[in-house]
Amino acid sequence: MPRYHPNAWFPGYRNIRPGLQRRTEILHILEKESSTAHIIASQIGVSYSTILYHLHHLEHHQIVQRANSQPPLNWVIKSTGQQTLNNYGANAIRED
Repeated sequence: MPRYHPNAWFPGYRNIRPGLQRRTEILHILEKESSTAHIIASQIGVSYSTILYHLHHLEHHQIVQRANSQPPLNWVIKSTGQQTLNNYGANAIRED
């Protein structure tokens, strides 16, 4: 079974394999750096509208947000939501 990004799974939705794979690919790209939908589409090899469809769903679930309000829109991952263990250690608040 393939491994999906923890935030690619939407509770209460019918999470089918192609959607999980696309959202996982999008989130892996955005983990590295903020990016536009056009750049993500060219890196993954799918249409611009497909990327926007998934970005809007990810935005609705408060996983990604728009980094700016002027086109071209850059998208970034919000710090909320489920995190992988690798990311958790880097973002953990330490109380000494």
